[in-house]
Amino acid sequence: MGAGIAGLATAAALAQRGWTVTVHERSVELRELGAGISLRENGVRALEALGILDETVARGERILDWELRDERQRLLSSGALDDHARFFTVTRPALHAADLVVGADGIWSTVRPAAGIESRVRDLEYLSYRTLLPRVPGDPVGSFPGYWSASRRIAIAGCGPDRVYVFLFCRPDDHAARELPGAHAEWQRAFPRQASVLARVSFDQPWRAIHEVRCDRWRAGRVVLVGDAAHAMAPTLGQAACIAMHCGVALAQALEPSGDPDTALAAWEAAQRPMVDATQRYGRAYVRMMTRWPHRLLSARSAVAWALSRSAPVQRRLAGSAPPLRVG
Repeated sequence: MGAGIAGLATAAALAQRGWTVTVHERSVELRELGAGISLRENGVRALEALGILDETVARGERILDWELRDERQRLLSSGALDDHARFFTVTRPALHAADLVVGADGIWSTVRPAAGIESRVRDLEYLSYRTLLPRVPGDPVGSFPGYWSASRRIAIAGCGPDRVYVFLFCRPDDHAARELPGAHAEWQRAFPRQASVLARVSFDQPWRAIHEVRCDRWRAGRVVLVGDAAHAMAPTLGQAACIAMHCGVALAQALEPSGDPDTALAAWEAAQRPMVDATQRYGRAYVRMMTRWPHRLLSARSAVAWALSRSAPVQRRLAGSAPPLRVG
């Protein structure tokens, strides 16, 4: 397995249960792609099960409320978060503190084809730019505001006492949003109320294409896939890392040393797939809503988003509902 979020969570959970674990990572340093991570309830439970939640979120920030607004600053959805729907933002380094092969080697997994697992890697035709910025007065504290402007999207969240986490999305054909020196002006024009934040974005890092990985199965004999290798998904719901950790910890909990690994692996996949498949569908639909909606019908899109925000199943998915994990 690799030393990404899914690989490390799975390795730690297996080691805690007496497995001898070897992590194979091709990079010389732990990866920090994406700058920050949104931890929803399922990711929080995974860290609790590993016994490292308090340590991980100590220098992060707890999000107590969130909102989403459209091009006309109309409130589409909002909510308060409590102990039943916990939400933290942390930096990725905060999470990096034999007879089973776990493939956690990402979207372009080499373990996957070597094991004969059929998969489909799909470019969702949306780009993301994520960065951490020094916090200044006026930046959000304990909240997670997000905004739409046609096919562009921005969200901002505190990420510890001295930084904020900013992520931007746009279509690949939106060259004006990505090309310097005009990118700052383009984003400030689209989101004038966030101009002070956008002025601090350097745009000196590459934009990342968003891919989805769908596998007919996650395992072949004693080879099992976790994380992006098994189910890469759109990050638009803030669930990719949380689900990767949750599935990794659930895998370790299913593989108690005294049990039958083959039966355990089958039960683990059957329990996790409904959550993963549903979240992929929601994320895919979100991207389509952002990238393919006709410009002349943006008001209708806002009405649809407002209605979906009142759907209990949608809100449960956004909050990170997942099969329970044992703590301790």
